[in-house]
Amino acid sequence: MKTVRFSQIVEKSGKPDAYILWTDPKKDTEFQRALKQNRVMTVHQETVGAKADYGTVGFDKKKTGELLLFPKSLKRFEGKKVVGVKYDLLEKPAAAPKQQPKAKRKPKKAKTTKAERRNEKIIAFKPAQDRAPVKKTASQPPSGSLGQIRSELRRAIKTLEAGKAVKANQMLQELQRSLP
Repeated sequence: MKTVRFSQIVEKSGKPDAYILWTDPKKDTEFQRALKQNRVMTVHQETVGAKADYGTVGFDKKKTGELLLFPKSLKRFEGKKVVGVKYDLLEKPAAAPKQQPKAKRKPKKAKTTKAERRNEKIIAFKPAQDRAPVKKTASQPPSGSLGQIRSELRRAIKTLEAGKAVKANQMLQELQRSLP
């Protein structure tokens, strides 16, 4: 088998891009296009021993190795063993988004209905250091009648259902201050 130097191929066909197959090669459109245009080289890398890396034009399914995509056709180098692979001659662009696996989407949270929001407990409180001490005596009547308190509480709940949580919280705090 005749040999050709990697640097000669780079001179004639341009600097290649390292390519990673994330999916089945038959489903990868970019890879299939390059394969049909004879722009693919498989670099065989031995994991055992001291043998140097070498390349072959085309895609070798049987052996694992690095895949290189060239900008121009490699048809004139077909059937030759590529020796002297220099990885510093590769293009170093940012990874193309097509090559990276798609991230899984997070499931959407279910929307709550008005009835569910009504049943949620709302806890409005102040930290202990911010609260003023409240003196309770049996002789003190509430500052408002029970009907007024219920009315204010209903208004706060409707405000909360309307999506105005801050305003509803302020209303509830005012109501709490008015109680003994």
